[in-house]
Amino acid sequence: MGGVGNGQQGGDFWSELTNTNQNLTLLQEQIQAVRSAHQKSLVRISPHVTLPGIDLQSATDSGATMQVDQLNSEAKITREQCKNQIKQLFRMAKGDRAMKAQVETVKSRFTGLLNEHQVVEKEFRKKVKDRVERQYRIVNPQATEEEVREVTESDNPQVFSQAVSLLAHVQSRS
Repeated sequence: MGGVGNGQQGGDFWSELTNTNQNLTLLQEQIQAVRSAHQKSLVRISPHVTLPGIDLQSATDSGATMQVDQLNSEAKITREQCKNQIKQLFRMAKGDRAMKAQVETVKSRFTGLLNEHQVVEKEFRKKVKDRVERQYRIVNPQATEEEVREVTESDNPQVFSQAVSLLAHVQSRS
């Protein structure tokens, strides 16, 4: 039937363990795909560059954002599946030490992947914030720390775009 354990239940455990490990591998690949999509989006044309009659932001970032959102959605589904599978494995392992040890190993791997995904997202947010700060200081070299903080910490991405547009308008009148 399937390895150590008691008959059918043991076989079910090892089969579920294999499926969980496959899902963890899938999750790992999805996290790597998110990392790669983030890196690609950082290399693209600045989302806040404005040229008359051309919406560079929608032309360059909407596709990248949609791709990252899609990848994160897929990873979330896989995370939930893994979490539920691990809970099921703990129930199936009951008092069997060998099975519990296997589940602990899988749980540890899962926790590591969760942490990795959080680090990927945190690093990306920091890079975007740093980039916005640099760009804002380029278009407004006299910006105060408070203004820069408002732009970089705003939940409204239009704050920066509005500031750039206003400065461009003012500079065009000079």
